[in-house]
Amino acid sequence: MNRGFPARFPELPLPRSISDWSDDHRLLALAARGEDCVGNLVVGDDSLRRLSLRDPVEVGPGDFPAIAEGAAADAVGSSAGGERPKFGAFVAGRDGTLRIAPAYDMLPMILAPVGDIVTFHPFAPEPPSGESIDVWSDAAGWAERYWGELCANRELGSDLAALAERAGGAVAELRRRVG
Repeated sequence: MNRGFPARFPELPLPRSISDWSDDHRLLALAARGEDCVGNLVVGDDSLRRLSLRDPVEVGPGDFPAIAEGAAADAVGSSAGGERPKFGAFVAGRDGTLRIAPAYDMLPMILAPVGDIVTFHPFAPEPPSGESIDVWSDAAGWAERYWGELCANRELGSDLAALAERAGGAVAELRRRVG
């Protein structure tokens, strides 16, 4: 479900903004029109019936651009803050979910808006954990390079350049301490 869900199903008694939904609203939405949602659970007889009556249509990678355009058009408003249009596909006899990743997904999440509000999230690089120790040094090197390239980009505003300089410095300092 995305922000466009209430607009697609205005007959459901749901607040227009999904950020105003309670758990009861989410359950109602899933039970009434949840047959197209991501995941392996279907809630409600109506949703299960609609899903069961659908014939799977085999698609291939060549079909993905048109399907993605339809999914993106269905997503009302911005998809900032981590919400990405998704679509299901039946490829080579397997069900799957494909996500459309906009360019901001390549940026650190400290730069991503939350809902409709642009906020600043402080950057504090994490030291390696037991799970990441084997790749941490390499990842930290790439992070330092990324922040350095941002600092060198003269097209950035002064606020973002200053943030990049502080973030790059924080990564470099942590790399120095960790070794």
